[in-house]
Parts: sequence; structure tokens; C-alpha cells
Amino acid sequence: MAAPLLSLASVCLLALPHGADGIESCEQVLIEEALERGDAAFLRPAAAAHPDLFLLAAERVLERRLARGCAERFWLDVACWAAGAAPLCARLEGLAGLLWSPCGASRAALAGELAGRARCARDGGDFCASLLRDRAAAAEYRAVGLAARASQCERAALSALAELNRAAELRDVAERLRGDFEGACFDAARAEVLARLAQAYHALGEVPLAWETMLEALDLARRLPDGATRAFACDEGGWISATLGHLGRALALFAEGEAAAELAGDQDRVARLARSRGNILLQLGDEEGAIAAMRRSLALARRAGLSWRSAQTATRLASLLAALGRWDEARAALALAEGALGVELGGDLALQAERLELLAGLHAACAASPLPDELRGAIEALLPRVGPREQYALALELFDDRRRRQGLQGSLAAAREVVRLAERLGHAGPISRGLIDLARCQSALGEHAAALASVEDALRRRDDLRRGLLDVRVPERLEFTRQAGTLASQALAVAAAAWRASGDPRLAERALAILDCGRARSLLEAAHAGLVPGAEGIGLERGAFAAIRERVLAPHVAILAYDLSARVGIAASAEAIRLFDLPPAERVEASLDFMRHALFEVQDPDAFRRQAELLSGQLLGPIADLLEGKERLVCLADGPLNDFPLDLLLLGESGAEPGFAGLPWLFRRHTVAHVPCLGSLLPARAPRPAARPPSRLLALAYAGPLDQPALPAVETEVRAIAALFQPPARATVRTAAAASESLLRELHGGEYDVLHLAAHAWADRLRGADSGVQLAPGGGHDGRLTVAEMAELRLPLDLVVVSGCEGGAGQAAGAEGVISVGWGFLCAGARAVLVSTGRVEDRLLPRLFVPFYAELLAGRDAASALRRARLELLAAEARAGGAPAALLPFLVIEGVR
Repeated sequence: MAAPLLSLASVCLLALPHGADGIESCEQVLIEEALERGDAAFLRPAAAAHPDLFLLAAERVLERRLARGCAERFWLDVACWAAGAAPLCARLEGLAGLLWSPCGASRAALAGELAGRARCARDGGDFCASLLRDRAAAAEYRAVGLAARASQCERAALSALAELNRAAELRDVAERLRGDFEGACFDAARAEVLARLAQAYHALGEVPLAWETMLEALDLARRLPDGATRAFACDEGGWISATLGHLGRALALFAEGEAAAELAGDQDRVARLARSRGNILLQLGDEEGAIAAMRRSLALARRAGLSWRSAQTATRLASLLAALGRWDEARAALALAEGALGVELGGDLALQAERLELLAGLHAACAASPLPDELRGAIEALLPRVGPREQYALALELFDDRRRRQGLQGSLAAAREVVRLAERLGHAGPISRGLIDLARCQSALGEHAAALASVEDALRRRDDLRRGLLDVRVPERLEFTRQAGTLASQALAVAAAAWRASGDPRLAERALAILDCGRARSLLEAAHAGLVPGAEGIGLERGAFAAIRERVLAPHVAILAYDLSARVGIAASAEAIRLFDLPPAERVEASLDFMRHALFEVQDPDAFRRQAELLSGQLLGPIADLLEGKERLVCLADGPLNDFPLDLLLLGESGAEPGFAGLPWLFRRHTVAHVPCLGSLLPARAPRPAARPPSRLLALAYAGPLDQPALPAVETEVRAIAALFQPPARATVRTAAAASESLLRELHGGEYDVLHLAAHAWADRLRGADSGVQLAPGGGHDGRLTVAEMAELRLPLDLVVVSGCEGGAGQAAGAEGVISVGWGFLCAGARAVLVSTGRVEDRLLPRLFVPFYAELLAGRDAASALRRARLELLAAEARAGGAPAALLPFLVIEGVR
């Protein structure tokens, strides 16, 4: 009967307030009795609830045991029982080794026994006990002069510290051990310690230092026959690379680690790395590849009998499938996770939290109704028992549920709780998302000033996070910029609501700054790398619009900015600024598809006019009066609008000419230039000089390899263009094998003003960094110059013309725009690019580019030259009964000045 009575007493004890009259002595007696009996089930919660009383009782029991000569392991056991009470645990750990009483046994033998018990505790998943025993064993070994064995115990303690997420202690212990393993004979130990140290730096936010340390660990691990150490280093190194934005490198490290773990026979690590590969593939946009990698991870874990890994992977797979709307597959994967949880993993609180989060998400997606009481109760019960990360995720689900149940007021309270938990988590990303949810609630309740303050706080925190990643290679930062763009669109919707409520033009200016926040970050930071030091986006500075108005908005210029996610457009001139509503992105995309078909494929002017008038009315109609008298339009496009030259929209009344020639093209009235962000319009040091005629041209023409269709007109094209440059020495033409990738890589700044590429170009809409241009192979290069390679070049040219298909098409990357061949050359330093958003016929290109270069040599900028070339061709082709060359889908994108 003793055990049940003690259990009941423990319940009573923990329910009573500490220090109540007549209670303290009873509490102390109960704790002392439990200490004598070794009742861990009672002592763990008692230590957490009453740490001071627990320590007092432990000291009294220790005195009695010392008097009886039986205190050999008591103090260490006390430390293990108190492991859940962090302040008390820290006090006891230091005393556990010092108060050890050998009672006749050698300290080295006792240390060895402790180390053995620590290994058993680690194997059983009791990392608190493992850590305490490893540290006590290390203290005993050092006391008898066995420093090498002490270091081995401290190495073992590193894994427990990592599992317990005690990053600061992990760093301190690893830094102390780093010097203990110098020399070739200790390469394995040093590699493991360095990898753990890098893990600690990563967890503490010291990411560049983490990567530097991990490079040293990887260099050692790759020279070792021990595949396990190499697999671990690749695993941690992959996640550090992912944090830095090097997604391609992370993918390669995970694959390398997977192979090393296979050789080492570590199936758990193989399964984990396969799942990690899936996570990276998902960030790269390869959803099917991510699902395949996670299914492989799940199969490996189940085959090896790894229930915990199986449940974890099945849960992640279910979450991914649910996000893709594949509900039946998601439920099947979740059933596998629940099966594994039911067998062994009921005590894994983090995995329970992930399971409940997924169940709530599945219910919300399928039923769109409040959570069942049982599920909501389970989440609320688990919430205080899990770590900050899990608390934040569960709080988000409760926030969504409260919004459905209680309306705006309930949502507001829940949103504030989410922000509080995100602050506790300490990561800028979750805090920003929580603040945006809070702002949306405040906006819906009419609290527009508070909503705008929350929005700006969210974007500023996100921008602070971005500044920690300045050294990341350009092509691998797309996931971060996509998230930044989503956040900015949500923030813009809040700012637009505030403007509509008050009509204050200052709020419209703030909305324009918010719309631009986060855009084209990779491009601007390529400029930071040495092209244009000091170039910045307009961000959220309160004087940002004043700078735009002063330096960009001359009386003849207007800005058009579109955000289809927020369904908001903004037009700004020197005199006024205005917001207007946009149709849904899906409707815009469908209209553009129809217009492309009618214009470029079937060439039906009537069908094109009907659809173009409808879309042009939505995009330009609300601001037609503001555009009056403006010669130049600077366009900041979004989503599908990036895939269509906006100067091919319609504005005004149709003319008398038949067919395409009679349509009121936007380029009849305005010069249209696209920009990746408004920040690129602000000169870094001084205003950009006026357009001047190009002095030197480099033109490359490559008709294509044997496995691609030939381009017979490309040599004719570049020679016709070169003939316009007088004297002839101002134009350099390279064709066939001489038009090589290596030639382009050897260019240096100042040699040429304009680069003209007449060759095959291709767009990869899944991985934009793999888009590229086909040049001649040679000099150790294959000729396939990809966007990832372009972005690493330094080509500070005035203009790059890509005379090929789809040079302006590619991967839609949210705030970054479209990751295309044109984007790659902008990152390389071009001040402007002229690219096509669709397929073009090489035989038509000379007809457009000869008048274009003639205007360019007359001193006009690229956008004005394109407009005048279109007008000239339109008039000439109208007489011939068509207009295919005048309306080719080319656009000018101006880069960082």
C-alpha cells in the first residue's frame, strides 16, 4: 500500500502552495522519504515544484547516509532526479563529482562504472542522466590524472547536450575540448568535436562562424575511414548551408552524408539524411522529388525498425502532402505516424505536438470548421509541456481555431499570444509572421494606426534577418526572398486598408515603400559585392518616397507598381499617388495566356483586342488620368505580369488602320521600362548620367549545337547590327566556335558598352538558376552558360541584349521577380537588359534590332529605342498587312544604377 499512498501524497503535495502553515514539514518529510526510497516518479515533479525544499531534504538525507557509510552514488542520483528543474540541476551538477564518496573503491574504477552507466542511459534515451554521469565520470578521471579518458567522457557529453538543446553549454564544452585533440592520431575525435562546435554556433545564431568551423570538420572527416563521423558532419553542414541559403550545396552534402552513413551501416542517419534531402528539394520547388526522398526515408526507417524515425518522417510526409492538397495520401501517412506513436513514442512530446499540429491543419483544410473539442483540448493540454518551437506551432493552430470560433476580438487576443510565443522563440521569421497576423486583426477592427505599426515592425525584423545572410551566393537565396515577398504582400494589404479608411496620401507613400520592401534583394546585394557600393532598397525609411520623388519622378515620369497577391496596384507621379484594386492573379494570368495566343500564335487582332481592352481597363483604367502627359512609365510588375511586355497593353481609342496597326498600343503614348525594385532607381553615389551612344559592341552569334534546331539567321543579325557602328572597329563580332562561353568569362569591365547574344536561350520554370544561354564550348567550358554562372560574373555593361527565346522567362520567385537569363545578367552588373518573355523566330529579329540599334546609336536609352523601333516597324508592316516583328515579346529591364 506504500507506493499508492505516496503517489496520492505527491498529488496533494504538488497541489499545495509552498510555505503554507503546517505544510513545509510535511513536504520535507515526504521528499526525504522518497529520497531514501529512490522514488524517481515522485522526486522529478517535486524538484521542479519545490527546488529549495528538495535541496534541503537531499542534504539532510546525504548527512544520514554519510554517517552510515552508504552514500556512494546518492548525490549523483539526486542530480538525475532533479534534471527537470533547470536552476536546481545546474547547482547539483557541479557538486555531483565533488561530493563523491569512493568508500574504498578506486576513483578510476568508479569513473569507469559511471561512464558505462552513461552509455546505457544514452542508449535508453535518458539524456539528462547520461549527461550528469558523463560529467561526473570526467571529474573523477581528471582527479586521478587520466585526462584522455576525461576528454572522452566530455566528448560523450556533447551528444547529450545537443539532444537537450543546451547550445551555450555545448559550445563551452566543445571549445574546451577543441585543443585536446591536436595531431593526426586524433583526427576522428577532433572532427567530431569540431562538428559539434559548429552545431552549437549554428544554434546560437553565429552562422558564418558555424560554417567556417564545419569546413574544418568536413576536411578532417573526409580523410577518415570512419563513415559515421563524415555522415554526421555532412548532416550538420547541410543545415548550416541551408541557413546561409546555399540550397544546392546543402543538397550535395546531404547526398554525401547519406552515402557515408550507408557505408557505416547507420540506418537511422541514412533515413534522417534522406528526409533532409526531401526538405531541401521542397525549398527548391521540386515537390515530387521531395515526396520521393521522404518516402525513401520512411521505407528505410520502417525496414530498420526505427519507430521514432518512422513516426517523425511519416508526420513530415503527411504535412507535405496536405500542403499540396493530396488529402488521402496525407491521411495514410498520418496513420503510419500514429501507429508508430502508439507503439513506442507516447512520451515524445515534440512529436506529439507535430502530430496534433498536423491533425488540426488537416481538419481546417478539409472541414473549414472549428476544431473538435477533443482535439482542441489535447492541444491546450500539451501546450505548456513542450518547448518554445512546438508551443509556437500549436499556438498558431489555436489562433486559427479561435478566429473561426470567436471572431475578430478572439483572434486579436490569440494573435497577441502567438507574437509573445514567437518572441520567446527568438527567431525573426516567426515573429514577423505573428505580427502580420496581429496587424490583419487590428486592421479588420479598424485599428489602422496600430496595424501599420505592427506591419512595419514585422518587415523590419525580417530585414534584420536578411542582413545576417549578406555573404550568400546570389542564385541560392530564392527561398528567403519568396518568403519576404509573401510577407510584404500581406503587409501591403493592411497598409492599403489603412489608406482606404483615411485617404491620407502619406499612407499611400508608406504602402508603396511596403510593396517594394524585400524585392530584388539578391540583385541589390550583388551590387553591394562591388559593382555599386552603397546601393540600397528604399526599405521602410520615412524619407524613402521623398527620395524617389526627388531623384526619379521627374514631371514626365510615372511609376506603376502591381502586387497581385495583395490585389493592389499603386501609381505615383510627382503630383499624386493613388492605390487601386486589381483582379485575382488567376484571372490576370488567364487573360495574358489568351492575349499571347491571339498575338503571337494565331495573330488574330480582333480576339486580342477584346481581351486586351478588358485587362488593360483593369490595370490602367483607374489611373488613366494620372498617366496623362507622362512620357515614361517605370513598371514594377508581379507574378504573371512579369511574363508579358506591359507596353503591349492598350490605352485610348483605336485608330483607323486595320489589324494590329490600328490598336491603341501603350507604346504609342509612353516609353515603358521594367524594374526589379524601386530601390534600384536610386543612384548609389550620384545621379545616373544621361543616355549616350554606345561606343563598343561585342556581338556573339552561335547557331546552336547539333542536337538543337539551327538558327540560320543569327550571323546575318549580328553582322547587320555591327554594320551600324562606324568606324567598324567599334564592333567586335564572333560567330560559330569563336562565340564561346570562355570568351564571355574573360571579359573585364570597360572593354565594351553593349553585349549582344544571338543564340539559343532556355527558361527553367522550376529552377530558374538552371536557365541559360547556349554558346560555343571550349576553354574547359561546355558552352551552357546558366543563370547561376552568370550571376557570379562581373560584367558592368550598359546593356545586354539576349536575342533568343525566353530570355526574360524563368522561375517566378515572388519578391525577387523572375529568375531568368535577364536576371542573371543584371546580377552580373548590367545596367539594363533587353530580353524576350516568349518564343521568337530568328528570321524576324534583324527587322526589330536594326532600327533598335539605330535609335540606340542616336543617343536614346534602351527603353526609348525599343519604343521607337516598334513604332517604325508598326508603320512599315501595316502597309504590308501584318505586324509580327513590331510586336515581338521583348521588354527592357533596368538594373541597379
